[in-house]
Amino acid sequence: MAAGAARAAAPQADALLLGEGGNRARRFAAAYLGETASADPAAMEGGARPRLLGTALWLTDTSLRGEPALAGAWFPGPDANARARFEGRYRDLFQQPPPRIAAAAYDAAALAARALRSGTPIDVLTAQQSFYGADGPVRLLPNGQTLRGLAIYALSPTGDALPVEPASDPVGPGF
Repeated sequence: MAAGAARAAAPQADALLLGEGGNRARRFAAAYLGETASADPAAMEGGARPRLLGTALWLTDTSLRGEPALAGAWFPGPDANARARFEGRYRDLFQQPPPRIAAAAYDAAALAARALRSGTPIDVLTAQQSFYGADGPVRLLPNGQTLRGLAIYALSPTGDALPVEPASDPVGPGF
C-alpha cells in the first residue's frame, strides 16, 4: 500500500492523509518514506514529498513516538491550553483527572447557564456566535451539527505534539 501511495502521490499531491494510528501508522510511514526516497531521491532532498497528515487521535497516541518518518506530520486536535485549564479546574474540584466525556457535559452546562443568565434561548444565543468550551471554540448550528475549532499540531522527531496553529473560531474564515 505504501508503494502505491508513493507512486501516486509523489508527483502531484501536497499532502497524504494517513487514517491509521499506532504501529500501523508507524509501519506505513516508514515504508512510504522508503518508497518515496527510492522512487525519486532528488525530490526527497528538496523536501518535496507530500506532508503526512493524521487524525485527532494522534494527540494521545504515544506509540507514534520516535518514528522518524512521522516527524513533521500534521494532525488536528483540541486546543491544548483550553483543555489544560479545564482539566486543572476539574482536578481541583474532584481530585482526579476528568473522563473524556466530562468536556461535553461541561460545555452543555456552561451553555445552559449562559442562556439562563442572559434570558436568551440557546438557539438564538448560538446562532450568531461561538462559545469557548472545555476543548476550545465551539459553534452550534441550527440543524444540530457542532463545529469545533481545532488546533493544528506537528509531530516532533521525538514524537511530541508541537503546536503549529492555534484553534480558530468556527465562525471565521474556513468554516
